[in-house]
Formats: sequence, structure tokens, C-alpha cells
Amino acid sequence: MTVLIFLTITALTGISSFHGVSAVTYYGKEINSFNTLAHEVAGTAYAADSRRIVLVDFTYDGQGPDAFFYVGLKNSSATAPHGTDLRIQDELGSWNVLRRYTSETITLTLPEGLTISDIKWLSVWCRQFGVDFGHVLIPQNFTVPRPVDIGLFSQLAHSVRSGQVTVLDSKTFLIRSLYYDGQGPAGFFWVGSSTTPSSVGFKVPDENGSLERLKAYNGQNVTIRLPGDLTVRDIKWLSIWCTAFVVNFGHVNIPVNLDIPVYMEPPTMTTVVTMVPTTPKAPMATNIGEFSRLQHNVRSGNITIIDSKTFVIPDLVYDGQGPAAYFYVGATTQPAAGGTIVPDENGSTSKLKRYNGQQVTIRLPGNLTVYDIKWLSIWCVAFAADFGNVFIPANLRVPEYRVQGDDLTPDNCERLHDNLNVAWKVVNSTHMVTELTGKISNGQYMAFGLSGSNVYSGMIGADVTVAYFSNNAPNAVDYFLSAYAQCSNGVGACPDDRSQGQNDAVVISGEAANGIVRIRYIRPYTQSSSTDKTISTNVEQFIVWAIGPLNPDGLASKHTLRTSGNVKLTFGRTPSMNCPALTPVPQATVPPTAVVPWTIKNLTGAPSTTFSVRIGPAGGTRGYTAITGRVSWGIAYYINDTLIPEIYVQRNVTYTFVIEAGNNPSNPAKRHPFYITDDPVGGYIQYSPEERQAVKVYGGVLPGGHAQFVGIDGRYCEWMLDATAPSNASDAATFEEYSKYLTLVCEPGQPGILTWTPDRNTPDTVYYQCLTHRYLGWKIHVEDDLGIPLPTASMPTTTTTTASVSVTSPISSTVSSTTMHRSTSLSTTSSVAATSHAPSTTRPPVSALTTHIPTGPATTTTTTTTTTTGSSTGSTDGSSVSGAARVMPVAVFLLLILVQLLAVRFI
Repeated sequence: MTVLIFLTITALTGISSFHGVSAVTYYGKEINSFNTLAHEVAGTAYAADSRRIVLVDFTYDGQGPDAFFYVGLKNSSATAPHGTDLRIQDELGSWNVLRRYTSETITLTLPEGLTISDIKWLSVWCRQFGVDFGHVLIPQNFTVPRPVDIGLFSQLAHSVRSGQVTVLDSKTFLIRSLYYDGQGPAGFFWVGSSTTPSSVGFKVPDENGSLERLKAYNGQNVTIRLPGDLTVRDIKWLSIWCTAFVVNFGHVNIPVNLDIPVYMEPPTMTTVVTMVPTTPKAPMATNIGEFSRLQHNVRSGNITIIDSKTFVIPDLVYDGQGPAAYFYVGATTQPAAGGTIVPDENGSTSKLKRYNGQQVTIRLPGNLTVYDIKWLSIWCVAFAADFGNVFIPANLRVPEYRVQGDDLTPDNCERLHDNLNVAWKVVNSTHMVTELTGKISNGQYMAFGLSGSNVYSGMIGADVTVAYFSNNAPNAVDYFLSAYAQCSNGVGACPDDRSQGQNDAVVISGEAANGIVRIRYIRPYTQSSSTDKTISTNVEQFIVWAIGPLNPDGLASKHTLRTSGNVKLTFGRTPSMNCPALTPVPQATVPPTAVVPWTIKNLTGAPSTTFSVRIGPAGGTRGYTAITGRVSWGIAYYINDTLIPEIYVQRNVTYTFVIEAGNNPSNPAKRHPFYITDDPVGGYIQYSPEERQAVKVYGGVLPGGHAQFVGIDGRYCEWMLDATAPSNASDAATFEEYSKYLTLVCEPGQPGILTWTPDRNTPDTVYYQCLTHRYLGWKIHVEDDLGIPLPTASMPTTTTTTASVSVTSPISSTVSSTTMHRSTSLSTTSSVAATSHAPSTTRPPVSALTTHIPTGPATTTTTTTTTTTGSSTGSTDGSSVSGAARVMPVAVFLLLILVQLLAVRFI
């Protein structure tokens, strides 16, 4: 688990001290000094991270009539600051003309999607006269500060050890897989500036901000932050130190002059005592809830007021049996006679017909607006009866209705693909209507929105609306694409309301016929949360689009079609309809041919009991989706380098999984912790505590406290489709044929090791799955006898499994990554073998795929420990862990005990 803590504020100017130690402010990596041309512009620029530029001793006399900060883009042909450069906001996030600055330190933040690596210079530019007052040139090969790995804790006493320690920024350490037995009488995180750890140093609060002595750690990922105004550049080591007996239990050294990001203080609550009025909230379409359910089966989805006269009522149900029922509004405190009839969606004031889940748009008559009424009802005027109602909020602020015929009909359209058109209309000063028309099948979506970059069409960081039909009703959902990964705990391709935002898209209408789906929705221009990007009506903006399948949870999965190249639109242009109609899909005269899945050879844990776990492509229509009947994200587990084979294992036999599925928590697209469960879906950490109660975990997940869980991962290895592979490679007749186009690419690091012993309490069928993402794994069949001899001694109820697994890593100390083609002849000291279990399969057994590196292998041993009792150990939220053991070599275990005894004697 990774826990962040937030402590005291660090000033960004001058020299300060912490307990007598001089701490020079770290601004980041120096870029250059200003070239002074006019108006006393001067100062030095530093890169605080990839998007923040700190100007130190910045001076400007403020006398320019129209001066702003501008940046020049590398893809521009300009060779010096120019009026076509990109204007950016000042240190306050304002577009105001620059004020006077006198030797000040300020921080500028580049627009979302733009980094320092994308620009050539920063200038103070006068827009009115087209004059450069001064600029900073960015060196051509300048690299921005990034987190730095500094090594592992030394192992001296009290079982202290760790995985890689990373300096995330100038104040923050991430300690992976930390172990400490918690038995030190006064053990603390401890830092200092002496050559080696000593008593001259300072305590660092733990991951919870506590300065109490450290508790035990059992493999957690721990994030700690330096206190006060100390930075990483002020210290030389980080230790777990006993202040009572002046003993170092283990430490890691810190290299000098690291180019790391500058720590950014999180926002704090500030009390405003001035009498400056606050800026009113921009008008916005507002959700007011659903109809109350009183009579005649009246119910609905959440009703939205999209402007001062218009209501959108989704999923409306009414049995039509009221003798004189109408849409009805009034200004009394409760629905009552004396109100006003509102025409139905067709403009009719006849009594209401039956509704069976349709979406209905109605508009207030005459000069009546939503500000004149207090409720909307389905009301029977004959019997003065309220069948169902919804109340209008008192503080409502929505866009003004604009009379313009059918003002929600788009007047612009562009063809994005042979299968997709986008149409739109600027409705008013705050909202825009968009209509997507696509050739998509049932269970597919269309997505359209603003690029994550301001300089190209990029998916990462994009703000899109995903439109689709579900249960015969149109849907439009705001998504934020924070990473190229399936949505997990708010990270990846997620709806805004799962990423600390809100859904601002409101469906107006939708239809699906003859293979063509048309969905019209309205959304605001401006940001309502950090997940939104602002739509501009007067400049070109880069856009992205995609078509793809929905997964069983109703979320967008990996696209099958997407933006090609860079695409820009100007939304406020002169209306122009440039879309040819999409050709209807002809009615099929014969049933479509069913997709035949690849036949994947089963793997049997006999005689070999070791399996490799890596990541690879899901194999198109004949791969994961056809095999499992579930929509994939586009990647899946490869066991022994085969796409999701079914595995057969024997009870009371210990199996080893060598896992290379990624362990970088900052990149969810390359982190897929492995575990074994009775859940066919996976993605355990996405579940609520109640949902976790319904599944059991049998290996790979241990309780970590605070409902956090640790999966088994290791370095990242992925079978990747060759760039030269044909576009129809996934149509190959067999997986073996498809695999010829795959190349294995591994990042540096060590594998993770999971040892697992299924027992009598393990079900006959379980699943290997990804802890953070769903739909990556497949089945494990647990049988009583595969012909593997069992130990002669009786097996106790409680056992501690102890073993070691030596794996030859394909990464040498001088190689940053490994690439291996599928067809290469391979060998290694760790055999990962499989035999055929299905007697009907005539293909030869899958041989071990292993790696040979000419530079010489680096042999590493990865171990973990756990004690398994019977078949169920309750986790912190009520799930069960069964038949699992994480193991450590006996020799290493005994050596650590000896070291600990020596340390105690020394103390």
C-alpha cells in the first residue's frame, strides 16, 4: 500500500534552518537566466517538475501596456519569441496584464498536456506592440526533474530490509516492500547530513504523520515526508535508527545533487476576512432528482433543467390511466390546483399518454421560466391529484433559454471516420449541444472530446463523453482518461464521478436503427471539476475520438477504432454541415458466423510446479473475449508465455508463480498484481467492503491494514505485437501463428514470487486474476490427483512453508531493458514448463520459454514469507485468504536471526 502524508509548509525563498541545520531552498533544476531586452526583465528560471517553472529574483518594471508570459513550442517554425507563441497564465492563474515584479520568486504552471520538454523558450511579450521584453531559452537536450531510485535498505538488525527506495520529490520518499519487526525499543525513521548514520540527525514522521516509535512493517509500500524546511538535498542518508541504544538497524544512502521534482504543498483551507465579493457560479445545467412515486406507476430517472425553460426527464414511466393528467407546474409550496399545464414533448396539451421508460424533453409555455415555479408534477386536473412530483431548488442558476427554432439541433458537422460523425451547436454562452452518430453494434460505445494535450491529439489526459445505448435507452457519460489503463480506483479510463469529478453531460435524445446509433447531449463549456477541460469557441482545439466495446460493468473498454493523426476543430466557427450520411447496415439474411476462439493448450502442474506470469495482448476477437465470453481491456495474463491457459493443479502440492506483471504504482497501465480467488472477474481492490464479503482470496493478497492490500507483482514484462505485424494478425487461425508476431520486452528489476498450496478447502475451480484491474485472468482447476507424489508425513493443520526459488533474470546491471522475439531459441536455469491436460489435444506440449542474454545473466533470489492456517484467514474487511504461503529461504531466515541476536548483544 502507498500512504501519503502532508506536513508543514516549506517556503520557496531564502535560506532557512531546521533544528540548527542550514537548509538552502531547492527550486529545481536550473534552466537558464533571462536575456534582458527591455523593461528591466531579469531573473533565473528553474524546472520544478515537468510543468512548473520557478522564476527566482524575477524583475519586470510593469510598464509594458499589454505584456504577458508566452512560451514558444518546439513544433513551431519560429526561431525567436513571436506573436504566434502560446500565452500562459501568471503565477496566480490569471490572464491579467503582468504587474510590476521586484526580485520575486514566482511559479508558473504550463497548460495541461504541455511540458517543459515541449517548449523552446519562455518570454515576457508585449502583445500590443509585438515586442519581446526578455526571454529564457530552454537548452535543446534539457531533461526535466524526475523521481530517482536510490537503492535498497541495508540489512543490519531487526529484520530491516526493503525493495527499491525512490525519491519522489525534494521532500518525499517511497519505500517499497518495507520489512521491520517493530521490536526496537525506540526505532524511528531518521535522517542526517553526516557521512554515515549517526546520533546527529532528525526524526521523520511515519506514513501516518506520527512521531511515535515505529510499528512492524510486513512488506508494505510506505511514503514518508521530511519535516519542516528540510529537503533531500540537505541530507546524506535515511535510516531506521534506535535513539535509545544509538544503533542503525538499516539505511540507504542519498546521492548528492539529485535532479528531482520540487515538493508541492497540498492546498490548505484559508479564512477570507476581506469584503471582496465572491465570483458567482457560472450558469450550468442542473440535476434536480427524480419524480416522487405516488400513483399510476409514475417514476423517472434524475431530471435535468438544461436552461431557464427546458426539462429533460429520462426513463419516464406512467401508466396513462389518469383521466386528465398533464405535466403541471406551480409556485405554491406543494403541488396544488391553480398551476399551469406544460405541453408534452410533442408540443401537445392533450392528456398524457402512457410512457414506458422514454426520455422526454418539455419546455415551459409563454414567458414562464423555472425561476417562477417551485415544482413540476404529473397532475390530474379532474381529481386534483398529484401522481408524482419534483421540486425546483431555490438557489438554481441555469443558462437562459434562447429562442431559435429548434435550438438544440446541431448546425455544424464533421466526418471523423467512415463509421462516426460529430455534430454540434453553440447553444448559449455556457453550453454546447453535441450529437454523435456512429455505426456501432449493441454493447459498443462512441467517445468524443478534447485532447489531453494542447499541441496534438492525445488520449492521456483527455476529457471525453462516452455515448452508448443500454437497456434501450441512450446514455452520455463524462470520462477522464488519466492513464492508458482500465479504470481502477479512479485511475485510468474512468467516468468523472469515479475520478473526483462529476458527470456534466445530459442526454437530450437518442435513437438506434439499422445499425446506426445517434445520441445528442448537452454539456457546459467550462470546468466543473479538475477532470474537465474548457471548450473554447474562438480557437482551434485538438480533439480525440474512439469506438470500442463496453465491459460487463458498463464501462468503456479499450477502443477498436481511434483518432488517427492530429485532428482540430473550432467549435464557434460559422455553421457548416460537412457530414455525408452514414450508410445503414443492411438487415442480415443469414445468421452471422460465430467467432471461433483459439484453442489454448491447458497447463498441468505436473511434473513441473512452476509457472511464469507476464502480460501480453488479448488477441483480438479470437483471443480473450472469445475464450472467456468477457470484454477485455486489450491485455491479459500470459502463463508460461501462453494467453490465459486453463491451469490444472493438485491439492497439497506447492506451486510457484514467477510474476513479472509490473510494480510501478505511478503507472497503473504497467502494474498488475497477481492473486488467486474464487471470483471470475478480478480487480479485488475495486470492490466495496460488502462486495469483498462475497468473494474469497486463496493466494497473493495479504491484509495490509486500513483496507489496503498487497498483491504480488515484480518487474514488468510484456509480449508486444511487432510494429511489422499485419493489421489482421489477430485473425490468425491459431494462437501459435499469432504468437510469431510477438516480442517480449522486459523492464529492469526482479520478479515477484508467489508460492501457493491448494488444500481440501480450495474449491475445484478458482481463478488467477489482477488485483487492480478486471478481466485479465482465467481458470485454475484444482484436482485431488494428478499423479504427483505427496510427502509421506501427515500434513498439520497449521504449516509454515519454507522454500527458495532462484530465477535467472534477463537484466544485467548495465542493461535497462530486454527484448526477445517469440521465435528465438531460449534457455535458462529456471524451467517453467507445462504439459497437456486435455487428452483431445494433439498439439505437442508447450515448451519452456526462457531468456538467454549474451552479456551474462544476473541471478537474483526473490522471497517472501507467510504462515497459512487451515484454509481461511480473515482479512481486514471480511474476505478470506486460504491455502497461500509467501516463502523465504531457510538460510536467509537463519542468517537474519543470527544478525538480530548479534545486534541485541551489541546493544
